[in-house]
Amino acid sequence: MRPYRKERIAIAVRNIVGEAIAHKMHDPRVQPLSNVTRVELSGDLQLAKVYLSIPGGEVAERKTLAAIKHATGYLQGMVASQLQIRQCPELRFLIDERIKGTLRTMQLLAENRRKYPEVFKEDDEVPMSNVESQESNVESQEANVESQESNVESQESNVESQESNVESQESNVESQEANVESQESNVERSKEVDPQT
Repeated sequence: MRPYRKERIAIAVRNIVGEAIAHKMHDPRVQPLSNVTRVELSGDLQLAKVYLSIPGGEVAERKTLAAIKHATGYLQGMVASQLQIRQCPELRFLIDERIKGTLRTMQLLAENRRKYPEVFKEDDEVPMSNVESQESNVESQEANVESQESNVESQESNVESQESNVESQESNVESQEANVESQESNVERSKEVDPQT
């Protein structure tokens, strides 16, 4: 299996599940602004680990994760219907501890700067808005990746179209050759019937 196909499927799963969580799940336990940060696919495409970022603390995380896991069947069916591949990967939902750890570090740093301003220079102060800025940068990079993946798909589609055209032309050539052979055969038969021709 080509690597880009695995990456493309992972991005598709992330987009489908993220869209469903944001706009199609109406469970009140789901925390607003919950999103899918990344998807990791197993080598055989049988398992998809879907990592989530859930704001609001541990209680909100537990409730939201429980609601999403409860809706696994619904989300699985949605992914299967939109991917249209032979074997749809099994979805497994996890909290993205990597993102959680980064945000927690930024929060602690901001709190320490507020508590101990004498330790930090004013020009070194990093407000909490930087956390949002970093998240925005991550989303922008993800959008760029999606755009690149879309371009790859478009190029692949063009290649397939060109290959199809080549096959069609080859088929036409074969058909014309068959017609020529048929005409030559008819001429030979007519000569056998009428030797003076």
